[in-house]
Amino acid sequence: MPNFNEPSNLDQLIGLWDFRSGNETADTGLDDGIAQDGTTRDGNGQEPGFSGDRLHVGQGTNSSPTVFDVDANGSSSADDEQFNLDAGTIEVQFTQSSHSGSSEDVVLSRGEKQIDEDDEGFFEIHVTRDGKVVVYHNTDNGTAELKLETEAGFFSPGDLVNARYTFDSETGAEFVVTNVTDGTQTVLTSDETGLTFDLTESWSLRSDYTW
Repeated sequence: MPNFNEPSNLDQLIGLWDFRSGNETADTGLDDGIAQDGTTRDGNGQEPGFSGDRLHVGQGTNSSPTVFDVDANGSSSADDEQFNLDAGTIEVQFTQSSHSGSSEDVVLSRGEKQIDEDDEGFFEIHVTRDGKVVVYHNTDNGTAELKLETEAGFFSPGDLVNARYTFDSETGAEFVVTNVTDGTQTVLTSDETGLTFDLTESWSLRSDYTW
């Protein structure tokens, strides 16, 4: 499942993980000159896998999630200058087969929520049991914070969802969420300034999704 049909048409693409057969963990967005390949990490005895140009992340738990990780502490450091942006766009496309538990299920994250996020920053896109898609972004000094979310029931398990978050430290942010399956779209904006990606932790794609 390629997130972009024609990634070569995008300018300044510094990270693209589209799980192509034969090159599943590779970062192919190389405008920064750095291939930051990911790794899989199992949780609850479930190992992430790949098929049909898609990542399949199994039935992990919040305490032991299955993860596709671009690790800041590994050989392909995610904590580099190219990712610590003052403006940019993050896009992910996924299908949730079922919800895990009653709390939110994390789709994409960078950082450690509620541990040191006010010191190091935190970002995540997650979904709720009642069908909301949510983005949360906190800067590394805790002075700028944003949360945008769709209405409940925006998607159901099995739907293909695309979420695109664009931020600019000087002007604010936009969150565009599309239910590709039924064609509905929600556009949410914020004039919160000061939001950056000067964060210090790894990127992770997490439990119970296919991308």
